[in-house]
Formats: sequence, structure tokens, C-alpha cells
Amino acid sequence: MLIRTPYNKNKENPDLRNPGLYWTQNSFACFIQDVRGRFASEGTFYKYTGEAEDGYDTVAWVAQQQWCNGSVATEGPSYLTHVQTSMALLRPPALKAMFANKGGFFSAFTSGVRNGGAYEARQWVWGVKNASRKNPVTKAALEHVESCFGDWMKRSVNPTPKGRLCGSARGAHASRLGIRSHPSVLPLSCLFSFLSLSTFSYPFKRGDSPLACAPDYEDFIFDQASAMEYGPYWQQIGLDTSERLAAFQDVPVLWLSGWYDIYARSTVDFFSHLVDRKKGPHVLIMGPWQHVGPEDHVVRTEGEGWGRDATKWGTPMRADQSEDC
Repeated sequence: MLIRTPYNKNKENPDLRNPGLYWTQNSFACFIQDVRGRFASEGTFYKYTGEAEDGYDTVAWVAQQQWCNGSVATEGPSYLTHVQTSMALLRPPALKAMFANKGGFFSAFTSGVRNGGAYEARQWVWGVKNASRKNPVTKAALEHVESCFGDWMKRSVNPTPKGRLCGSARGAHASRLGIRSHPSVLPLSCLFSFLSLSTFSYPFKRGDSPLACAPDYEDFIFDQASAMEYGPYWQQIGLDTSERLAAFQDVPVLWLSGWYDIYARSTVDFFSHLVDRKKGPHVLIMGPWQHVGPEDHVVRTEGEGWGRDATKWGTPMRADQSEDC
């Protein structure tokens, strides 16, 4: 069982320690790896687009070890699924199954990094939270950014002149988009809807952003934010599978996501486009879950619980598939 993570493979991390114990206690060798440029792994980290090749090489190496029988499966949630789905496009021969849990990009431009084309501001939050803090100066700078992150966001929703929306102009654009807002504040949910408007310039610049102290991380965030049209950047392996469905490794895949997960659309897109194209089998589970937290922690509406229909299986297994699954 191979798990590749950007979140630190060290044994003190319960999100990795517990799966590791589970697999080894059930007679699997479990190999956990920090992705390139993160924690114990060397190199430079660039989010999403370098994982396919590294994953392919890692599967090949694992399959050759004396403690492996030549068959490798992969698992892990969120980014740990991104690395699986991108690697599957290169079809490593030893890969035999995947558990794709709340992650993977069918099209990062449509859902995951951009949402229908609008850039998701949470990428900035991820960068600030996860940028390397090995350098004490960088660590202190990032901690300062975290302490005043709200001020950075105010710069976003209250941009200054030089073509940036302000006052009545911002209100007029908001009205045209059907957005109700206070005269001086726009909700973050609609902030990046304005980036494609000719009268709006991006509120951050390279060297003058929440990630100025971590230029490697600032670079890939600005690459994402500045690629406003679907094109070569968003068509890269690691960000798009929609144009490479024929190449996707034909192995059994269990897809899991939640109605409130940020990757709900991407997960359903993967399943619906692959279930009839591949032998698989492909199985989808959707339930009343959000992105973070175990699947027994359900999202509840006030005063109401969830019925049995809250969890859906994406395809009934045929009798001849049950033992394989």
C-alpha cells in the first residue's frame, strides 16, 4: 500500500500513522512517502503538476522491493488522492487498485482550484498554512501573516484605485452579477468572480502578497491565479483528466466524497466518465460529509438528522464483481 503525502510522513502524524498501522496489521506492507520538496524529501515543491512522474517512479521502485510481491495499491485523502489520479494517467504496470478519497482533479479549472473558472481564494490559505518553515526567518514571517491574515483579505475586498473596483463602481458590478453586499465589503465567496472584469486588477503582486516570504509557494499560487482562461496551463497532467480519459489506468477504484466536500463535483465527474469506459470496477460512495474529518462526522441541518438515503452507492456491484471488490 503506497501513500504519498505533502503533509509530513513522520510517525507523530495520526492521519498517516493510523492507516499505516491498519495496513500492516492486515498483512500489507505500507510505504509512506513525502512528496518532492516536502519535509524529508529533497527538491522543490510545485503544487499538483509534478506528482504523476514521481508517483510512477515510486510505484516502480516499491514493486521491486523484496517485501513487495509486485502489486501496489494506493490510498489517501485530498492531496493524497490528487497524486493518485495524476499518476494513473501514466499507467504504472504495478498499480493494481486505488482508493480515491475526497480528491483528484477531473478538471481543476472547473472544480478544485478554480470553480467554474473563478479562482478559489482558499489556495492562499493553503499556501500560508503549508509553506515550509524550516528557515526561522520564513517561519516568523508566516506566523506574522497568519496573525493579520484578515488585513490581507480586506485588501482584497476593499481594493485601492489604479483600476481596482471601489465604491459605487464595485456596487454596480455586484448588482449586475446579482450579488447583494454591504457598500464597503464583498463576501469572499464572490471575491474572485471579479478577476475577469477589465476594470479589476489582482489585489496582490509577486513580492507583495501573503506568501512574499515563501517565493516558491507564491510562484505556483500566482501561476494558478493568473491563468484565467482554460488552456495549456490547466490542461497539464495533475490539473486535468477530462481530455485523457483513455489513458487512465484500468484498475479497480473506490471513489468516496461528501455532499459538502470541495471535491464533490470532481469525484462524481471521475466516476460518471470512467464507470462505463473501464472494466474497473468503479464504485462511488457519497454521503453527508464535508472535506475534513471522518465519515462518521456528518453535516446536520438544524433540528434534522439524515435518513438512510443520505449515503449513496454509485453503482450496484454485479455478482461476478463482489469477490474482487
